[in-house]
Order: sequence, then C-alpha cells, then structure tokens
Amino acid sequence: MEVREVEGRDAIVRGYRELFAAAYEGVPGWHDPPMPFHLARLDPRQEPIWRTAPKALFFAYEGGRAVGRVLAFVPPEQLERPLGARAGRFGLFDCVAAPAVGDALLAAACDWLRGEGCTEVAGPFAFSMHDEVGLLVDGFDEPPSFLMPFNPPAAQAHLERAGFAETRRFWTYEWELERDRVPLGQDRKDERPPAGLTLRAFNLRERERETAGLLEVYNAAFADNWGFTALTADECRMFVDQFIRFGDPRLVRVAELDGRLVGFVLTVPDPNRLLHATRGQPGWLRLARLMLAVKLKRLRHARVITLAVRPELRHHGIGHALIRDNAESAIARGFRTGEMSYIDAGNEAMNTILGDLRFPRRKTYAVFRRAL
Repeated sequence: MEVREVEGRDAIVRGYRELFAAAYEGVPGWHDPPMPFHLARLDPRQEPIWRTAPKALFFAYEGGRAVGRVLAFVPPEQLERPLGARAGRFGLFDCVAAPAVGDALLAAACDWLRGEGCTEVAGPFAFSMHDEVGLLVDGFDEPPSFLMPFNPPAAQAHLERAGFAETRRFWTYEWELERDRVPLGQDRKDERPPAGLTLRAFNLRERERETAGLLEVYNAAFADNWGFTALTADECRMFVDQFIRFGDPRLVRVAELDGRLVGFVLTVPDPNRLLHATRGQPGWLRLARLMLAVKLKRLRHARVITLAVRPELRHHGIGHALIRDNAESAIARGFRTGEMSYIDAGNEAMNTILGDLRFPRRKTYAVFRRAL
C-alpha cells in the first residue's frame, strides 16, 4: 500500500472513481454526485477558503488503485497564530474498511498538519462551520440531503483507532409536507409572535440589502455556538447567489419587525433524492436530468439549511412562525418532504422547537478531534 499527495485534476478524477466504487459497495444510501461537484470543492474560484488556506489531498493506493482519501488543511483564521499553536482540520475522508488503509491515511494527514505548526486536529469539515460538518455515524440507509456529508460506515472505527474522540454531535430531522399532515404545532402561550411581525420571501431585486440583513442576523444568532467563526460578506454573497441560482428565492423566508430584518429561514430544493434514484446511470445523463428537473422545478424534496433569529428576540415565537410560513410556502410549490439540518445536539432552543413541532429525528453526525 502507498499513500501520496495528489494535485493534478486527472489523477484526482481517476482516484475518485476507483475509490468510490471500492469504499461504497453495498452501502444503500450512497450515490456518487456528478464529477463537476467533486472538482468544484477543490477549486479556489468556487471555494474561497483555498485562496488562503494551505491544503494537502492524500490518496491511498493498493495495487495501483485508489482505496482511500483524506484532505488536511489549516483554516485561514489559524494562520494568524504562530507555528506550534494552530488547530488543523481534515475532511473528505473516505476509505475501504481495511484498518491499514485508514491508519496510513490519517497518519499522513496528521504528519502534514504537524509540519504546518498544528498541535491538534478536528473534523471532518468541508470546509467550515458554514458548510458540511461532521462524520455520519448513524443513518446510512438513506441518501444525505444537499450539502450534507456522507461517508463509509467504517470511518468512525478508523478515527477512534487513530486516537480521535467525539467532541460534538449533530442531528437531522425529517420534515413532512403534506397539507393535512404537516406538524405545524401551536405557539406556546409565552411565545406568541410580537405584534407587527411580518413574514415574506427574500426580495431578489434588493439582493445586496437583503444579503446584508441576512449576514447581520446570521452572525449575531450563531456567535456563541461551538466552533463558530463569523461569515464574511463575500462568503454570504456566494452562498446566497448559489442558493438562489439553484433554488427558489420564495423558499427563503424573512421575518421583519417594524421594518427591521429580525430572522430568516433558508430552504433549498434538494437534488440528492434524484441523484440517488439515478445512480448507476452515465454521469452526463444524470447531470442532464438534474438540470432539467431544476429548470422545470420538479424537485419535491427540500433541505432547511438555516433558521436564525436575533438573540434578543428568541423565545418570542418567531422561530415557530418562520417554520410554519416556510412549510406553507414549500407545500404551495409542490414540495412533499424535507430535512431540517443540521442541528447541534447542544442547541436546546432549536431542538425544543422541532420537538414541539413533532419532527422525527433521522441522521446523526459527529465531529472528532485529537492532539498532535
């Protein structure tokens, strides 16, 4: 077996194709997204983090064929710290179940991070708290939702054998969107929405102003969350543009109080059910079917990515109101199922809301760390 760093596009594409076939054989929830999606994750033009963050992508090979990969990187905010005081990260961890493969890949990633002045490592991240976070530890029978991680079932054992310990846990919740069954719930008596609250769709014609309002609420709402780093204006514009271009701005619901943006819920159509249903078909055909479904708005599964309310207005029923408004909007546009994800297990307020609304819990993810 050989582990080496890989950079060229052709080698990465070949490695991915060999690896995914070997690592995910017999895993029912797996589907291989079209190759352009994989390549975009490493492209500095599409992932701003790589304009400053150093990274190394390692592949493990047996008999000349790829059987594992892992990405090691140093987040931009850690580069301000001196060597020997940095916290590194890893992501894109997929490999076959053989212990020797996982051991060798993780050893290579840890060695590289030590060379970059890191004294600890956490992950998997792809590539920040605003994106894909965690290792799937329960829920391998169904495909992941849009921008949610998926990995082979053996990945957790690889990490624990290498000295990694779970440091955070996250959950996803199922969202049923049939008009006569959607669990809209009732406001608590002490959490009635304030008078003057209005709910509406994201205004695409006022994109800059709307994006600035979402950014302010988002950074304030999650400032005290574990591992949170403030989202920059450029990152926020990228996320909003991607979601609007892919999805439907009418699914981005905004709460205003006396003309001030005080909360929002960001929902996007989820292509992964379609990609899972077409697994095994040629990549060009799957991509064409996906583009057609998006253009004709035929996707029927959605993912709720973020629900944010200004901290001083929590426990005023705004979160409940946004979820109900979002559900009604999604139903009116033909959506039938969805996922609320991801929710930090320590986020008592959000888990309480979803419990009140009787949303069933589905997948479990975890972040792992170890000292170097």
